[in-house]
Amino acid sequence: MASAFALAMIRLQPRTLPILTVLLCIGASLLVVGDWHFLGDVIVGTFIGGTAGFAAGELWLEHEKGHGGAN
Repeated sequence: MASAFALAMIRLQPRTLPILTVLLCIGASLLVVGDWHFLGDVIVGTFIGGTAGFAAGELWLEHEKGHGGAN
């Protein structure tokens, strides 16, 4: 969920890339180091969540473009 949110925000507001990338890396590292998830779980979750977030951001931009949004 964190990567889905982050990728949607990055897609809509590209200037958030550095801070959200750092926060996601810290969170992913803590999940593995804290023994709450395996490394593979974190990688797959990041990929699936990131893909969903990126798609949501893209769909929102298309929606805004079709309805005369601010972009």
